[in-house]
Amino acid sequence: MNNSYIYKGRLSERTRPTISSMSLVKRGKTMNALLYDLLVTRSPNGHEKAISDIISKFVSGCKTPCDIKVDDRGNLIIRTKQKSSVMFSSHMDVVANQGHGDNNSLFVTGDNYVYAGFDKAVYKFTCTKTNELHTESEIKKLASDSGFDYRYYTIMPRNTSKSIAYVYGTDDMFQDSWTLCGDMAYKVDNVVETVPNVLGADDKLGCYIMCRLLEAGVPGLYVFHIGEECGGIGSTYISNTTPEVVDNMDYCVAFDRMGYNDIITNQSGGRCCSDTFADALAKQMNAKLPPMKQMAKSTGGTFTDSANYTKLIAECTNVAVGYKNQHGTSEYFDHEWLERHLIPSLLNVAWSALPVKRDPKAVVSSYSRYGGMYGSGYSGYGLWGEDEEDYNDYSSVSSPVPINELFKHDPKDNNRSAYQINKSVIHKVRHQVNKRLEEYSTFIGFDDEESQSEKIEKVLLTFYKNDMSLREMAEMVVDAHEHDDDWGTGKGNY
Repeated sequence: MNNSYIYKGRLSERTRPTISSMSLVKRGKTMNALLYDLLVTRSPNGHEKAISDIISKFVSGCKTPCDIKVDDRGNLIIRTKQKSSVMFSSHMDVVANQGHGDNNSLFVTGDNYVYAGFDKAVYKFTCTKTNELHTESEIKKLASDSGFDYRYYTIMPRNTSKSIAYVYGTDDMFQDSWTLCGDMAYKVDNVVETVPNVLGADDKLGCYIMCRLLEAGVPGLYVFHIGEECGGIGSTYISNTTPEVVDNMDYCVAFDRMGYNDIITNQSGGRCCSDTFADALAKQMNAKLPPMKQMAKSTGGTFTDSANYTKLIAECTNVAVGYKNQHGTSEYFDHEWLERHLIPSLLNVAWSALPVKRDPKAVVSSYSRYGGMYGSGYSGYGLWGEDEEDYNDYSSVSSPVPINELFKHDPKDNNRSAYQINKSVIHKVRHQVNKRLEEYSTFIGFDDEESQSEKIEKVLLTFYKNDMSLREMAEMVVDAHEHDDDWGTGKGNY
């Protein structure tokens, strides 16, 4: 690595390089052995034990005195002997489409971005006439261009000899017979090829960071959760069934955020930590971070396990750890930034001295429906007690004011200036949105009775309430699309 860190561009600007253009990562040489072991071991929900075992073995070899246990749900809970009011959080599972079985291989670019691949048996098709190698899509196009225009195509041998296969077509694969597409013949070879795979930096990086903090003797409660990608299964279990685990905790710091910059203050429909806390954490971290990669508070969070502790713990956040394109085969992370800058910046923080301002029991929304998504214990707060304005003429209202009542003509306006009227309207709108709006959540969606226009207004007001940037809006759309894709597939527990 270079002696000075050079800003390498925004993560989102990258496209996945070919595997042949990258170098193979070597365990213990080009990457820390623990990080390597975590990343190559695939662990969708239900297969987290392999990760739990790796972490437990590592921590047992550290000099930091601590208690290690696995709870009845499979969460790995490590508590240092030195008392602390800080809880650190990550999750051991990855998205279901990573699969399980053979381990990943890791590849690194010249500028230290890490990707994953795995060995897969694939078919290679060589044309018997031209000796050219063709892909399946190329073969289908060649058949269509030759006048054999069908809805479906397949490649299969004519007889028991499997060395040569021919192209067939049909418009109805269940009823019509397959028709031979001329004399298009191919030699078929079954070969093993390394293909792209989900890396699992979401959230193996969080697990690794917590292990490094433990190794350095940072006191705290360390919880490695199961099932975060399926709706927070492990954290819901703790917050509902064994909340005593987090007794006397003032902070819950999750390491499960993409990119370089965010300290999350709002997630899953409400405020999770105070601006005062987030600013203080950013200030201490930024002392060890490069100028182009400074931390700052962000309202653009969606969900991670720390959201399930907001009723129990005052300051709950999620910190960026440098991965990008999570949940897909283009996922990668910035290895140099992780090792040279992020981890030293976290070791620079005086965790127990950070401010505590948010009241975890303040401003509970009476319209919570989050329990159906994250478990019955997830409470669904509004702004959760941070920097709220109290407008006396509306603070006593116990039910939402109808829109037509909120904006109807007020006789007092006849004697008011335009400035006074606008100020009154702005205050009323801000009060209603900040204190009463049940925000749109990608995990929850919409009520069945909501009209199309009401759904649109709900999303727009969510953008407004959280002062979301265009990028944060786009992230919400993508997140909603991913959850919609998983619905009913068995990939999610929604």
